[in-house]
Amino acid sequence: MVAVETMQATSGWDDAQGEIGVMYTTELAGLAQLIAIPADLQKGLTDCMTKKTIEFLNGTDCKYYYNKSTTSEAEHEKEQTACLEKAGFEAKQEAIFVECSLAKIPNDWKLMEASMKQEMVAEKGGACMVDALLKGYADAGCKLLNDKAANIDQLFNDGDECVSKNPEAKAKLDEAVAACAQ
Repeated sequence: MVAVETMQATSGWDDAQGEIGVMYTTELAGLAQLIAIPADLQKGLTDCMTKKTIEFLNGTDCKYYYNKSTTSEAEHEKEQTACLEKAGFEAKQEAIFVECSLAKIPNDWKLMEASMKQEMVAEKGGACMVDALLKGYADAGCKLLNDKAANIDQLFNDGDECVSKNPEAKAKLDEAVAACAQ
């Protein structure tokens, strides 16, 4: 679970917008190693996740701020963590990530091109194979994102699995990939 900073003041989770945005920006940096998300899409994705997270947190009994004169920071963090766990914050964060990803990330295999080429750089014809795979996935109507994803692990479709359901598309893709290896 991501720890949420504590501060002394009088308002609630709306004031955590900057911190929550930074948290999601950091998480998206890891995703950027897998999928090339342009900066404007990253901002849209971060804004979506931040807004939905704050909406969720404002609907809980969990407090962002605490009174320093009656509660120590350690006590507040302990109470806040317990409250967030009880509210199902970790599961909600994952659901928000999936929901916003499906809403904001284009369903385009080209977003995977850079990471796939990096992964296959050592193989003979690796760049050609990536181009063939991306074209094959698109031609077979395979979607990058699983619009029925219930969690992050299910968010991305397996292009090879999708193509294998279409024998004609699979044969065409296999032929294109084999040509690259020669």
